[in-house]
Amino acid sequence: MEVSYIENIENIETIENEEDQIEDTSLESPDIKKEGSKIDQLYCVHLMLKYAWKGNFGAPVKDLLCSKSGVKVLDVGCGSGFWTLEMATEFPLAKFYGVNSEPYFPETVLPKNVEFIVADILNNGLPFEDAEFDYVFARNIMFTFQKPNFESIIMKEIFRVVKPGGYIEVVEEEITEGHNRGVALERWNVNGSLA
Repeated sequence: MEVSYIENIENIETIENEEDQIEDTSLESPDIKKEGSKIDQLYCVHLMLKYAWKGNFGAPVKDLLCSKSGVKVLDVGCGSGFWTLEMATEFPLAKFYGVNSEPYFPETVLPKNVEFIVADILNNGLPFEDAEFDYVFARNIMFTFQKPNFESIIMKEIFRVVKPGGYIEVVEEEITEGHNRGVALERWNVNGSLA
C-alpha cells in the first residue's frame, strides 16, 4: 500500500500578486474525512507504534480476547479508529468500542463487533456504566488534555469503567530522554492507583 502525503498536487495554486486573498480557516473544525493526508499520517503513526511495540497491545489480554464472547474493550481517544478496527478483526469474539471527541473514525463498513461513539469526555465523562469493560486502552491522549484534566477526569473515568480485575493500558511515547512523566503516572505505574 502506498501512502500519499501530498494529494491533488494539480490543485495547488501559486499566488501571482498581492491582491490574491487567502481565506483563514484556522478557526474552523477540519473535515478530516476530506483530508486524506492526515488519515495517512495517522495510519503511519499507528503502524510505527505497532512495529515499535511488536503488536497492538502489551497487556496480557490475548487469552481473554480469544476465550469467550461478551468481552468488552474500550479504546479511549480512538482517533481514526485504526487500532480498534484491527483489534476487532483479530479478535471477533470481543466487542470493541471506540470513543473520540470528533468523528474521525469510519462510519460505514465496520466489523459487527465495533461501535464508534462521539463523546465529550471532559464535560460529560465516558458514556458507559461503572465496571463495564474488561480492557481499556488509550494511546497518544496525554497531550490532548491539560495535565489536571488528564489526572482528575480522564484517568478517573478510565478507572470507573474498567471491571474489577480488568486491564488498563495507556501507551504514550516519551518526547525526549528523561522526559518527566508526571507524578500521577509514576504513582499509577508503581501501585496502580492515582491516590
